[in-house]
Amino acid sequence: MAMENHRQITEEFRNGILPPLNKGLAAISSLTHAINGINPNSIRQSECEKILSLISTANRETQRATETAHQKLQNLNNKCERLIKEKKTLKDKMKSKEDDLQKQKTQMDRLEEEKEERDRDLSRNQSELAEANENKRKAQRDHEDAETAALVSAAVMLIPIVGTDPSEARTPGYLVHTR
Repeated sequence: MAMENHRQITEEFRNGILPPLNKGLAAISSLTHAINGINPNSIRQSECEKILSLISTANRETQRATETAHQKLQNLNNKCERLIKEKKTLKDKMKSKEDDLQKQKTQMDRLEEEKEERDRDLSRNQSELAEANENKRKAQRDHEDAETAALVSAAVMLIPIVGTDPSEARTPGYLVHTR
C-alpha cells in the first residue's frame, strides 16, 4: 500500500507540475530564440512587441508552473505527513502486537511448565494409586486367607469335641479309641 501511495504521489506530482513547467520553459526558449535573432543595430517596433509578448507569456507560464508546483508540493507534503503518521501508528500497533505476543509466549511457557509439573504429579499419583490398589488386593487376600484359616481352625477344634463316635464325644479334647 505504501509503495502504491508513493507511485500515486509521484505520478500526481509529475502530471501536475511538468505540463505547466514545460509551457513556461517553451515560452522562455521562444523568448531566447527571438532575442538571439534580433540585430541590435536595427531593432524594429514589431520585434520589440513580439519580445514583450514572449516575456509576458514566459512570465505567465512560469508563474502558473510555480503556483501549480507549490500546490502539488503542499499536497505532497500533506500526504507525506499523513503517511508518516500512518507509519508511526503501524509501528506502534506492531510494537503492541509484539509485546502481546511476547506476553503470550511467556504465559504459554509458564503454562507448559505447569502442565509438565501436573503430568509428573499425575504420573506419581497414578503409581501411588496402583501401589495402593495392589496393597488393598493383598490385604483382601490376606484377610480372606485369615478367615479361611480361622474357619479351618474352628473346624479342627470341633473334631475332638464332636468326634466320630458319639460315645467319644464325652471326652473333650482327646481322641480316644477303644476297641
